[in-house]
Formats: sequence, C-alpha cells, structure tokens
Amino acid sequence: MAYPLEDLEKETLIASADDETGLWMVLGLVDSVLPSLSASEKRRRTLQTLRSLLDKKLLRAGEYLPGRGYVWWDLEPDKVIEKIDSDWRALGRVPNIGDIAWFKATSSGKQLAGLVRRRSDKPSP
Repeated sequence: MAYPLEDLEKETLIASADDETGLWMVLGLVDSVLPSLSASEKRRRTLQTLRSLLDKKLLRAGEYLPGRGYVWWDLEPDKVIEKIDSDWRALGRVPNIGDIAWFKATSSGKQLAGLVRRRSDKPSP
C-alpha cells in the first residue's frame, strides 16, 4: 500500500479516518491550504482531491439520512464525483454543514492515515 499523497489528500484522509467528514470540511481544507484560488478553482481542487482518494479506495462517500444514519453509496468513483458535482451546482452556493456528501476512510485509508500521522510526528533530522 504505497500511495504517494499530496498534502490535501493527507489532511482529508486523516480527518476522515477519525470521523465522518463532510464535503464542506474538505473544501475548508482546500481553502486553508490554497486561499488564493478562485471559488471555481477551489471546487475543482476539492473534487480532484476526493477523486484521488476514492480511486485509491482509501475513502468512501455517502450521505447522512435522519433516522437511518450514514448511508454509503455503492458507486464507482467517477459516479460519486459526478453526483457531488451535479448536486453542488444545483445547490447554487458553497456547501455547508451536512450538504451533499460525507466521507469516511476505508480500512486501508485508516491504516495509511496512521502511517502518515506517525511520519509527520517524527522530528526532522
């Protein structure tokens, strides 16, 4: 399981390994790392980051349904990204808490998040 991950992917994976992570949180990570991007560029980077993690099977996506809890989608990564992109456009604004999609690290994602954490905790030589 040797996946090269960029910083946004690492941060998203770590957040999603600890708890369910909403789309608005991933967008917030993009905004904090790349604040000078335009809104459309932030959207593109958010979707790109999610697609990469979904393609590597490190993340799963779904929605929260009151009374049912989290329901994880049984969709291929391309379909997940198409759904999120379509729903985001239909929303007509920046996603907020609970909007559109939630993410959770898979077992492999949790393992890799642990490795990333341990490496980042090591002091530099």
